[in-house]
Amino acid sequence: MRKTLDYVEEQDRAAEENVHTVEESDEAAEESVEAAGSADEIEPDAKRQKKDMNEDK
Repeated sequence: MRKTLDYVEEQDRAAEENVHTVEESDEAAEESVEAAGSADEIEPDAKRQKKDMNEDK
């Protein structure tokens, strides 16, 4: 019975570690999405600035 309890506790700890890893992955994915959104906002502005510089020549 003790071996079964130890095994269950070990599996529970492993499951908690997996949940923690998934949460970290989710946070990293959210940060990537936010960064991509920022890049999408910056890119058109950079293109506009380049166009403005070319028009000034």
